[in-house]
Amino acid sequence: MRSIFLFLIVIVVFLLVMAVIRGRQQKKFEQQLAQKKTQKNAQGNEKMVCCEICQTYLPESQALCVEDKCFCSKKHLQQFVDNE
Repeated sequence: MRSIFLFLIVIVVFLLVMAVIRGRQQKKFEQQLAQKKTQKNAQGNEKMVCCEICQTYLPESQALCVEDKCFCSKKHLQQFVDNE
């Protein structure tokens, strides 16, 4: 009888420890999601520029800009230079 109570106590303690661990993991996961969402919003507010050749809009951080002219690729930059 005593061993049954001891076994039940061990199981209850184990379940409590698992609940605490799971709660911490859930909190960490939610923080990571919030951080990713914040980063995504920050990127979403980035200035968009238009390629001089194909008129495609892209974020300024991904564009190749030379003297107020922006291009979506090295190929289009070279094409612009060759036409000048």
